[in-house]
Amino acid sequence: LTMAGSGSSKIVGHMSALGANCCFGIGGVVAGMALGAMSPLLFTSFRALGASLFFLTFTQFKVLPLSTASSIFMLGLGMFVAQSLFMLGVKISTPVMASIWQPTQPIFTLFLVTILGMEKPSLQKVLGILVAFCGCASIVLIKPASSESSASKNSGNELIANLLFMISCVGASSMVLANKSLQGHSKFAVNGWAALQCAIMTIASTYLANSNPEMLEILCPSSVEGGCRTGWEVPKNSEKLFAFVIVFMTVIPYYLNSVAAGYLDGSEVSVYTVAQPIASAVTTILVKTFMPTANIKLPHASMINGVILIFAGLGIVVTAPKSVMGKKKKE
Repeated sequence: LTMAGSGSSKIVGHMSALGANCCFGIGGVVAGMALGAMSPLLFTSFRALGASLFFLTFTQFKVLPLSTASSIFMLGLGMFVAQSLFMLGVKISTPVMASIWQPTQPIFTLFLVTILGMEKPSLQKVLGILVAFCGCASIVLIKPASSESSASKNSGNELIANLLFMISCVGASSMVLANKSLQGHSKFAVNGWAALQCAIMTIASTYLANSNPEMLEILCPSSVEGGCRTGWEVPKNSEKLFAFVIVFMTVIPYYLNSVAAGYLDGSEVSVYTVAQPIASAVTTILVKTFMPTANIKLPHASMINGVILIFAGLGIVVTAPKSVMGKKKKE
């Protein structure tokens, strides 16, 4: 019996991947509004630790076979790289710069699965990914001059931020591949132990960063009024925020991505990252409509062309025949 053979099974995979990235897109706007002054590494530590406790409590701390240790390690490492470096990049640059890197994840995934021999590349998939990437690039690059001027950074910070975002996207792609190698095991247990490893790594990184004055100045600039002076400050009355971040931004999308990995090729799962800018834009419009004083900007009307390209790219990829290697592996 194969999961990939049924059309309804593929629909489950596509809907799971789409739902996961909509959660990431929506959650990013809400968390960005409510987070306040907090170290990005400490934020990532709370997020990973909360998710791990949620997953592991649900499975009563189920122990997985020793044979899964290397894959769990790779999943946890990818989670740590993806989450921590992304937040660090946003801290020293802008959300606009961060957005343009998200649709590169399918490209990194396609590259990784190809060199690892997990999938056979096809012209249709490559074309779809490139079309979707062009759509996302147009959304974040075609902006009014006024919005770009406020987001300018010095060239040194831009270079560092771009390197952080690039490595973060590679980490996210490696998570997709690690998930595929862990199919057949409890998805909650897999994500729970990986998230616990991620939490340990981020807590250790937070301690090391907060102990270094130069790094602390990057994480918590002294010029920001009410900022996180020591790197350990947590905003008051943030319980609901963390509950939202842990459940809606972490537990649900990670679980959905694990489900998607069981039905789709790795490149198909990753291509849905291009849905994040759309979800973020729609959420921004709704928030601004019902909360006019909210400190967020409405997306520019020019993004409609990018949305069209994104959906065109998705259509090209999801209608591509499943790779021969992917079929054999599932059989």
